[in-house]
Amino acid sequence: CQATRSRGCLNDSVRLLAYLYQCVKHPSLKCKAQKHQKAVVQRPIEVSRSIAAARVTESSRPDCLFSDSYAAVLCNQEDGSSSSTTSGSASAASSSEAQQEVAMNVIATRYIDECLLNAMAATNVNSIHSGDYRQVVLLGDGMDTRPFRLLWPPGTLLFLVAPAEVHEQAEALLATSSQPPHVMRGCLLRRVNMNLSAAEQHAATAAAGDARAANAAGGAANPDTDSCGAMVGKCSSGDGTVGADDSGSTVFMTELLKAGFRADRLSVWVLQGLHNQSLNTKQLQSILTEVTNCAAFHSLLVGELPGPISKRTVENLLADAGLLGAVLSHQAADQGEYGRWQEVAKASHFAAGDEATALPQQQQQQPGSVAADRDVQSSRWLCTGQQLRLSLNQMGVYKQWSTEFEESDAGDDFIGNFS
Repeated sequence: CQATRSRGCLNDSVRLLAYLYQCVKHPSLKCKAQKHQKAVVQRPIEVSRSIAAARVTESSRPDCLFSDSYAAVLCNQEDGSSSSTTSGSASAASSSEAQQEVAMNVIATRYIDECLLNAMAATNVNSIHSGDYRQVVLLGDGMDTRPFRLLWPPGTLLFLVAPAEVHEQAEALLATSSQPPHVMRGCLLRRVNMNLSAAEQHAATAAAGDARAANAAGGAANPDTDSCGAMVGKCSSGDGTVGADDSGSTVFMTELLKAGFRADRLSVWVLQGLHNQSLNTKQLQSILTEVTNCAAFHSLLVGELPGPISKRTVENLLADAGLLGAVLSHQAADQGEYGRWQEVAKASHFAAGDEATALPQQQQQQPGSVAADRDVQSSRWLCTGQQLRLSLNQMGVYKQWSTEFEESDAGDDFIGNFS
């Protein structure tokens, strides 16, 4: 055993020396390792500011992919925390990593905008629903200005779901604008306080344990008097997923229903602003499960899922949640359309981007190459999907009618046609 351990230590030493030699010979490997070691987990408000800053940069271009007149207001540096965050971003603006981050935010914003407008212009017809998508749920970025800058059809109800801290600062900054923003006439915006980030999950899980202990002792906690993070925690299980109460409803769904969301009507869901928050696969699965629990049959989802994660894993997450989806990289979405990724590639000599920065572009696009493998990790993936299951609300109605007619003469025929 001692000889085996000695050989193991020797092998480790040899591998370490080989790695150090490669770092000296190829400094890019050392930089890449340092980049992963220095990965910093950001708070949701910091992520929202970085996305707003990217929108400011894009809006200032003569060939901008979108125009956001409110993004600059949201990047205001009047408070100390915002100033430090913005100055830190500005100091690194010349680095290739910062340029890639801006490009990814710009590409994702434009891609989601296009998908949203296409969805709002489409009419969905199927055996259960015949109508338009008039509910939009924006998850993650409390500084999202889509409710103000996109042309929404009359009757659209928008829900902006983010931590209370982000909502409060966004509303305060927008109120200082020379032209305060307003949603389109005939539309309505509802802000919903909910924290989806990993930074608050530990506190939320602890709060869940305290709540369960209080209930076991005969005491009942009042969710209306607690913070948003604690409210999430009271329905959180130990594995990081958001649990349900006895009625099958979750706090996520309850808060949306309070804001006026209809789980029996079509909706479009947007995911953006969840990156750089250390969300693991279980937490991503929990968020997608919450979406499909609320989304009616044939509702749509579009946005970003953060990593590092592989394309195959994202596809599996969508499928497990009941979504028929498609996954693509930011480079693929940008190619031949926007031109932002190519600009970063030329400036930083990165042809492939986040998925495989050391490989040439032609090798990435070659079928069967390492970069084309679905198991290659990326920090973010763009995705779209359509709900193929019934929401919990629809399932409740189905079960109610099924129970009522299961013993009738026409029960089988009714259930078959009703489904």
